[in-house]
Amino acid sequence: MAISETSHESSSTVKDLSKPTTTTTAEPVQPQAAPEGGEILLKHAIEVTRIGGVVTMNDTTQLTIDGQLHKEGDLFTARVHSRLVGIRIKHLTTTSVTLALDDPDAGTAEMRIRLK
Repeated sequence: MAISETSHESSSTVKDLSKPTTTTTAEPVQPQAAPEGGEILLKHAIEVTRIGGVVTMNDTTQLTIDGQLHKEGDLFTARVHSRLVGIRIKHLTTTSVTLALDDPDAGTAEMRIRLK
């Protein structure tokens, strides 16, 4: 296979880089405020938590959360914006888990999640 080169002379435009250019941008993005508390905070915390599969060993049901096994009654944390939120596993079966806020400053909230 032969490669041929062709040469074309053309005029090119040169930009003057000594003058500053201006660009317009949209308004700066404001960071979202952390959810206040209660059910909204729990919902956001669950959204950022990786909930995996269910394992039953020695009659104890455990759930994989963020890569670690947890059983009913265990406490784990999730980071919502810059805030650490404590979440307790209130009830765990092979088909569902009930999670509750475990932070007195955040209020009270529970949420039941069906597991696949």
